Amino acid sequence: MKKMKIFAIIPIAKLTKGKSRLTSTLNLAQRKQLILVMLRDILRAISKTNVIDKIIIVTPETSLENFLSSAIFLKDDKNNIDEAVAIATNFAVKNGADATLFLPGDIPLLQPIDIEKIVSLSEENSIVISPSKDGGTSALLRMPANIIGTKFGKNSLVEHIKRAYKKRVKVKMYLSQNLTFDVDEPADLEKVLQNGKGTSTSKLLKEFKINYNFLRKPLLNGKPK
Repeated sequence: MKKMKIFAIIPIAKLTKGKSRLTSTLNLAQRKQLILVMLRDILRAISKTNVIDKIIIVTPETSLENFLSSAIFLKDDKNNIDEAVAIATNFAVKNGADATLFLPGDIPLLQPIDIEKIVSLSEENSIVISPSKDGGTSALLRMPANIIGTKFGKNSLVEHIKRAYKKRVKVKMYLSQNLTFDVDEPADLEKVLQNGKGTSTSKLLKEFKINYNFLRKPLLNGKPK
């Protein structure tokens, strides 16, 4: 049986705009570091599997081109996740991909077993989808590679399932705390420290020496009590 050719797609926003909800806790330089280190953890997880043929990073950041020599870098100046995924999907299809696996750049707890299990669930004319904690999409495997278009954002999980059903595409769900958890808000940083032992992201956050007791204080009129 012929081995499936799967391309992973990881969109990365402009570094100066990424993770803006962490502004109250991390300065711009720290947020840039965090984005790069989370990407490194994701790439490391992929590299420890043998199910992904190519990794495509779509980004407006030309500085990332030398971040990892094994990745394919595609430039996207519009900084729109759906357009970025469409660019990468077109590239994958033209280069013979049987399937594409979308992964966001903010899931540093991702493990090789997660990727392998998602791939094991895939079959012709199907999608495998994983939810994020806010009803979004933290992983999306499409087979064929362009079987549905994407619509990321709030409630994207439901939107992707609707699109699949409309085209009579089989839907499979993969649930994992490693994928459900994405880093968006200050409280998420402490969770990485608690659950991300051995990750580069956890190591970096230790170096930042964030006052997590301050983050846990209840808010009064938008300010810690």
